[in-house]
Amino acid sequence: MAIREPWLKMAAGAGAPYAGFMRVDSPSDVVMLDPSDPILHGIVWYTTIMTAPLAATTAEQWKGVGNKFFGDALFIPAALAWSRGLRVDPGMHALRLNRAQVYIKLEWFSAALADALHVAGAPQCPPAIKDKALYRSAAAEYGLGRYTETLDRLNSLGDDQANSVSTR
Repeated sequence: MAIREPWLKMAAGAGAPYAGFMRVDSPSDVVMLDPSDPILHGIVWYTTIMTAPLAATTAEQWKGVGNKFFGDALFIPAALAWSRGLRVDPGMHALRLNRAQVYIKLEWFSAALADALHVAGAPQCPPAIKDKALYRSAAAEYGLGRYTETLDRLNSLGDDQANSVSTR
């Protein structure tokens, strides 16, 4: 894990000379890294890094891993699993839509909107998938307090579609 712009505060008092806490102002400042990430090349650790083999290798397997995490309300691991699946198959719309949904749960509305709009704007996107993407983009817009845009997106679905779009 890497943290951009952490804020560190040390505890006062002689009893705890090294006690303190670290604060991160935005969830987007926390970046999960793979042990093989190029940013870590040349870093020498005092202890040996223990890594486990990856649980999945295909995008479909990563989707299953993410779905399990989501079902257990482990939202950040779910988002990470779906992100790994997108590395394998960037065109798998279900992964991006699932990640948009978990971002909505985490209240990371800008990220959810970006994922949902990416799918909605994909060429040759099936209508049912596009409707789900538009619904999730409306939910993200609502979370951002953009109520006019929310209504515009929902109105673009039409009455029948807006009532039938699944929220997951």
